[in-house]
Amino acid sequence: MTRVRDERCPLCAIKGLPLIALEFAHKAPLSDSIAFRWCEACDFIYAQDLNAESYSRFYESALHDTGHIQETDAQDDLRRIQALLIQQHVGPAFSGNCLDFGCGEGQLLEHLGRTFPAARFFGTDVRNSLRPNTSATFLADLAPAGMLFDLVVLSHVAEHVVDLSVLLHVGKWLAPGGAIYMEVPDPVCYRDLPRREFMYYFDRLHVNHFSQTALTRWLANYGFEVTGRGTHRFAYRDGKYPAQYVFAAASTARAPGGRSAPSLRKAFQDYRDSELRRAKQLRDRIMTAVGDREILIYGGGDNFFRARSSGGPLHGIPVKAVLDRNAQSLQLDTKYDLLEPQAGLRRFPDAALLVAVSSGAEQIVHDVRAQFPKRIIIIV
Repeated sequence: MTRVRDERCPLCAIKGLPLIALEFAHKAPLSDSIAFRWCEACDFIYAQDLNAESYSRFYESALHDTGHIQETDAQDDLRRIQALLIQQHVGPAFSGNCLDFGCGEGQLLEHLGRTFPAARFFGTDVRNSLRPNTSATFLADLAPAGMLFDLVVLSHVAEHVVDLSVLLHVGKWLAPGGAIYMEVPDPVCYRDLPRREFMYYFDRLHVNHFSQTALTRWLANYGFEVTGRGTHRFAYRDGKYPAQYVFAAASTARAPGGRSAPSLRKAFQDYRDSELRRAKQLRDRIMTAVGDREILIYGGGDNFFRARSSGGPLHGIPVKAVLDRNAQSLQLDTKYDLLEPQAGLRRFPDAALLVAVSSGAEQIVHDVRAQFPKRIIIIV
């Protein structure tokens, strides 16, 4: 397979400055480690040494993030916000063809269908995961459909894309006068909206962290100009999530536009420093609460790897065993005993339990407390 990224910026081909390297749980076909760089010219944080084919195979077998985005009828529901922003841009009478590029299960298409009853909706992705009640048509391949789209949506897709030339494919199917709506995370606000997990925003799947400058330059590289932009915050599983968006249209100009501020390098440093402070506070709390008890970890996935990295809340903390439902197939350092959860809890009835899972931590705490009401349990 061909490696499509190296140390150079995917936008301008200049070698960026190293920012951070992280280790993760084994998750084939992806690498167990990832490193990020910052391009000063584009103000763009990108993961290096990535293989586009490996990522395509991974996304063909797994939906990502949908379980973390809350579905409600509240004002901060992601799809409700997006449908309103799009309506304000294209007008309430929009009746054209709309394509959701990277549609996932089709929740946004459902909202757009109610917002624009006269329009036609289509979704495409690496696999068909549209929910049964979605009225949109799934297109596995855009070429046989033989149509152009008046609106193309890329909602939280671009941050996952390894080969940024995907915009060539998007532009090929955009109708004259058509619009692109693109939404990605807003790295400037990572520090202000931290997740429970240490360094949560940097993982193997979010391989691009765009500033407004980087978004503008990426679009300009493929013949588009930004016609509108903004930010918003939507409901996530543990609080608000920072998002930014742009509307774009075809353009003959290739000017990259102005600079955004503050730089993403500064935003990253602020986020990292804040995370290190939070991690130290949690690490001190753990050691105070645990005392001389043995320590068990519940969950041997990515959050555990992040938490035990340098400066993380589990860095330097002695661990007796790791409990995981997939203990038989989990690949961890040989210094850890790997046990099924119930076997480990019974074997170490007095050990403190640190819950290091990204989803379902509260339910795990509830279930363990029902069996071991006196056990010290802390969510990491």
